[in-house]
Amino acid sequence: MARVFLTGATGFVGSHVLPALLSAGHSVTALVRSDARATALLARVAASPGKLETRIGAVNDRASLDAAMAGCDAVVHLVALPRDWNDGADLERVNAVGTATIVAAAEAAGITLFCQGFSSF
Repeated sequence: MARVFLTGATGFVGSHVLPALLSAGHSVTALVRSDARATALLARVAASPGKLETRIGAVNDRASLDAAMAGCDAVVHLVALPRDWNDGADLERVNAVGTATIVAAAEAAGITLFCQGFSSF
């Protein structure tokens, strides 16, 4: 099974995708924005030891992504803002630049399987 790097694990879609990945036998490294979110995620999701790890970072912070993606085989990218009240600046920063940064980090890590959404591995 694969080690999957998952963004958006604490969001609505991610809260359903994460258990599905674990149930399918994958190990997951979940990117979260804070220690508090990591603690809450680990408390909420029942996982075998070593099957779920969290890494603190952001989709547009390349340094945090490079370290977090080490050892992963695939990326499932779920982070996106559905709307913006900042004249598009937040949408650009998260949805466009964040996604481009995730893709670049995945390429640098040698990850060739990239899903924006969820599919079966």
